[in-house]
Amino acid sequence: MRPAGTRRAELRDRRGAGYGHRRAGWRGQNHAHAAAGGLLAPTGGRATVCGFDTIEGALGLHHAIGYMPQRFGLYEDLTVLENLTLYADLRGVVGKARGESFERLLAFTDLARFTGRLAGKLSGGMKQKLGLACAMLRSPRLLLLDEPSVGVDRSRGANCGAWSMR
Repeated sequence: MRPAGTRRAELRDRRGAGYGHRRAGWRGQNHAHAAAGGLLAPTGGRATVCGFDTIEGALGLHHAIGYMPQRFGLYEDLTVLENLTLYADLRGVVGKARGESFERLLAFTDLARFTGRLAGKLSGGMKQKLGLACAMLRSPRLLLLDEPSVGVDRSRGANCGAWSMR
């Protein structure tokens, strides 16, 4: 028996456009994210994302995309600012670009007032915003969000401002 996965996917990108999977828990979404991120080879044909072949151009592709996992993937024993700094170091965001990126993302996510707070002490929604900020450090051309509303308190209106990217 063949494992369930993505048989065929085609998206024509438009700057600022958003796409989502229609079903929560769709097993193929993990395959689609892994393939789009250059981590999984297509079983047939080829895949091109952001102008890069996902296998031969994987390094260039990794610089063009940002990824936020479903589960909180940051360090709970570091502060908001320390997490951002770590991910900026890992992504090569330095100097003036780092300062501008931090300022923009802290304002965008409304995390500026929490820079000294341990990530483990943030609410579920604020953790998701921190994950989003880390995924957006390099202003990626493609942002892959895996179940971005997990942990967000829907009774509080989900504070959806941070999810509006236009």
